[in-house]
Amino acid sequence: MGRTVSGLIFVLAWALALAGNAAAERKGFYGSLDLGIAIPEDVETLASDSDVPTNCDQHFSPITVKGIQLPLPLSDSNCARGQDIWQNGFNLENGILGGVSFGYAWRGFRGEAEYFHRGHSGEDSPLELQSGGKDDEFVVAGERISDLRAHHFFANLYYDFQSLWPRVIPYVGAGVGAARVKMNYSAKFQRNADQSVISGLGRHPEAAGTLTFSEAELSDTLWAWQWMVGLDYVLTERFSVGVKGRYAAVFGGDFKDGHPWDRLRSHASTIGPNGDTVAYNVELDNGLDLWGISLNIKYFF
Repeated sequence: MGRTVSGLIFVLAWALALAGNAAAERKGFYGSLDLGIAIPEDVETLASDSDVPTNCDQHFSPITVKGIQLPLPLSDSNCARGQDIWQNGFNLENGILGGVSFGYAWRGFRGEAEYFHRGHSGEDSPLELQSGGKDDEFVVAGERISDLRAHHFFANLYYDFQSLWPRVIPYVGAGVGAARVKMNYSAKFQRNADQSVISGLGRHPEAAGTLTFSEAELSDTLWAWQWMVGLDYVLTERFSVGVKGRYAAVFGGDFKDGHPWDRLRSHASTIGPNGDTVAYNVELDNGLDLWGISLNIKYFF
């Protein structure tokens, strides 16, 4: 569907470029509307938490496994917190882009304040567990990102090439601003329920069949920039319609947010009955950048 809409908009822009008649100089205050398609880049995540290794979990009962008394005391050198780090990737669907702006035009230049919103559906992505016996330890290990949406606020500056073609005005522009990004995040890690398998891996047998999971809304605010190109067809002295393309990206830091687990090895998100809270953190190394193409309508007051 996205390709079809993009093709129709391209044909419209090409047809408008062949139109005749002269256009008046654009000046004064104006408002505009955008409606189109947002094409996101693939999302890559880096996640970690403040947990201790399974054999240091103070919720488990005292037991000897392979000659080692478990759980290990938290003072043991093997019980350092935050050792687990995992990466994943997600391919989000194209989404709807809608926005409004208000600005002022003078001698070919336009300055404007813009807001636009975009949203994307999500994807499940399993994790590859290939070391330390974890592929045998876990029967389910994966994450999901869904309902990623972003509110973008920009201050833009454009230049209109008003004398190249009659009635058709190409333009270029750039902007800086901020993006408020939210997404639904879930993760599920289900251990093998066979205690002999878990014990054979040197883990505490009470870890067998336990579940670690979370469902949360993550959010962050990031600085952003964009560049734009477009074509406007002047219908009347006040009204124009056209097509606009853009590339928008974030800078100055990655998306970062996190929460305690809903359940950690089937108990509360702590390292023991009286222990510290365990929280996970998710970072988006990239994936918040987007390409956009939209139908744009302007009205000069």
